This record gives sequence, C-alpha cells and structure tokens, in this order.
Amino acid sequence: MTEDIRVVIIGAGSFACRYHIPHLLRREDVDLAAIAKRTESSRLMAQEEFDIPAGYADYIEMLDREEPDAVIICTPHHVHYEQTKECLNRGIPVLVEKPLTIEIAQARELAALAEEKNVPLLVAYNRRTDARYREAARIIEDGGIGEIRFLEGRRFAQLEWLLAGELPMDDNARDKFWPDGDRPNFRSVKEQCGEGFLDDGGTHLIDTVLWFAYSKPVEVSAMMRTLPSGLEIRSALNIAFENGALGTVCCSGDTIPVVPFETIIHGSDGSIALSKEEIIHIYRDQQMNPEVTFYPSTTTDHFINVLQGREETLCGADIAINAIEIARAAFQSFRERKTITL
Repeated sequence: MTEDIRVVIIGAGSFACRYHIPHLLRREDVDLAAIAKRTESSRLMAQEEFDIPAGYADYIEMLDREEPDAVIICTPHHVHYEQTKECLNRGIPVLVEKPLTIEIAQARELAALAEEKNVPLLVAYNRRTDARYREAARIIEDGGIGEIRFLEGRRFAQLEWLLAGELPMDDNARDKFWPDGDRPNFRSVKEQCGEGFLDDGGTHLIDTVLWFAYSKPVEVSAMMRTLPSGLEIRSALNIAFENGALGTVCCSGDTIPVVPFETIIHGSDGSIALSKEEIIHIYRDQQMNPEVTFYPSTTTDHFINVLQGREETLCGADIAINAIEIARAAFQSFRERKTITL
C-alpha cells in the first residue's frame, strides 16, 4: 500500500483510547476514519477527544459505509471470533487484541480463513514487537546464554475489584478502565472474558515463555485460586518442553506488583532478565549490559508496517493459537487435578 491506510477500530474503549488511537494519530500515513462503540456516551467522548470524524453503534454498518483498508479490534474476548471472521471474509486485514479467541477451534478456523483469503491477521502480543524482548531473542539465538534450561514468566497486579465486578474508588482507575456509567468492566463476566486473569493479562506471559523456549511444549500442569464467581485470579503453571527446558508462569490479579522483572530465561552459560524498561544479560558470571539494536515499536505500528510491506509479521495467528492451547490445558489441569499431555 502506498496511499494512507484507512483504519477503523471496533471497540473504542479504554485501552484503544490509551494505546491504539494515539499511536495511529501520530502517523502521517494513516487515516483513522471511524470507531465503533455500542455505548453512545463513550463513543462520543472518544470522538470528541481524538477528533475522529465518524462513530457507529453497529460495527457492521461501519464496515459497510467506511470500506476500511484495515481494522483494529479491541472488544471483549468473547466477540473476537465473530468480528474477526466478518472482517476476514471481507478481505480486510485485522489486528485483534489478545487473546485471539478463548476456544482453540475458533482460533484455528480464523487462522485458516486468513490464509485462505491471503489476508494479514495479527494479534497484539506487544512483547513480540518490544525492542528489549527482540534483543533478548537475538542474544539467545546467538548462543548468548547457552542451552535453555528454565524460563519464568511473572505478572502481578492489584485488580481484584476489577475481576469481582466492582467499580474502583480511585478516579484515575475509573478513567483508565473507562466503565460505561455504572457498568463494570467485562473482565468480571465469565462469559465475556474467558476463565479468568490468566486468559487476559496472563496470556502475555504464556506467549513469552513459549517464544523464548525455542521448543515445543509437551506437558502442562497448573494450580489456581478462584473468586466466588468461579473466575480464576491466581495461577501457577508448569510447562515442560521437548528440548528438556522447564517453564513456569506465575500470574496473580490480587497482589501488589513488586517483582521488577517479568520474564527471566536461564541457560547453561547465563541468563537474561526482562521488563519493558530494562534488559540484563549475564554470561558466565559477567553482566554484559547489552545495547538494544531494535527500533522501539508498538503492535499498532507493526500492523501498519506489515500492511505496507516494510516488516514481516512478528505476532501472527500461529503464536496466538499456541498461547490459547496452553491456557486451555492449564484450566483443564486445574479442573482435573492432573498433568495434561499436549
């Protein structure tokens, strides 16, 4: 594509307004034509704040009238499948927020449809486009920590109120999660968000552990704690890989985050510790202080660059399917109290 890319957004809620919309608006090669949001007050608020020319309650009407070149989907997890399928059937490239779907069969269907239609389908696993994480991948591929032995993914957040369907007392939190009036965030509704915190923020951790293992996962076991609603709020996953490496994913939505590093990869000759702000590389007891050689990028920018033919896809449907498979195996392991063989 050489002309400006005409983009629309389905689901202009808090995250779209904090992340995707600002990144689109700073680009001179993108025309943000319209947004779709069912709640009128939120839709008008977003249009006014970002000077977006058109807004719709019905995303189908928006697709019909605006004829976009690309779509970004930021809706609750349970509608990703139908909305992504609609766009792909129209031949429109899609960037969808994680997870691609909750069910494995639906994710596989979407991936097959994208391939059949030859339409780009990207999933917003933002560590995949983060410069520090990409630098860590380069170091590992170059043998910078030796043979991979153990991987850790950690995510802690104090969001119990969110998962329990309560509105926050703090005004900043209200603005960040942008509830529509007194309606709680969708993450408290099991039919909309999946089975809990692991299906939301935790899926990033699953993806990074799978990425840096450079091997096929073969077994998953998990322990969890749930809220009275049945939604999972704390998880401890163990993942065994074909190459002999072991991985853990620790995910808690009701604790204060104090651990500085989100991902740690241990090898026979060294290790790498990662956060979005820092990368530490230890090689044979020496700290290497690596220089990040990749240009900082967002999933929004990466999506546009892929459509322009400037970048190869870093976060396609294939990696999204892998993350969903591990999440579903983890919940099965918890319910059945056994290790799941993949």
